[in-house]
Amino acid sequence: MQTLSANPVHTQWITLAPGFAGYLALPPAGRGPGLVLWQEIFGVNPHIRAVAEQYALDGFVVLAPDIFWRQKMSGARPPAWNWATWAPTAIAPWH
Repeated sequence: MQTLSANPVHTQWITLAPGFAGYLALPPAGRGPGLVLWQEIFGVNPHIRAVAEQYALDGFVVLAPDIFWRQKMSGARPPAWNWATWAPTAIAPWH
């Protein structure tokens, strides 16, 4: 297992839409097949980022969108999002 200090994975937060971000983890090669990593209820926390980085070490371009970006404590749900049409264009530059 590699330590984070020797991690060849490039990570960054990217803007997916106004006010809507995602955590992007690129493999050492800078490109590869893509995965959308769905977060648990706790958001894109250190665990989700570590999972994204591990898949990137395995050669995948990983996007973990912050799907609760509009979530309010009142229990309101985020708007419906058509991932089938959005995801291919969002990660295409790295595929």
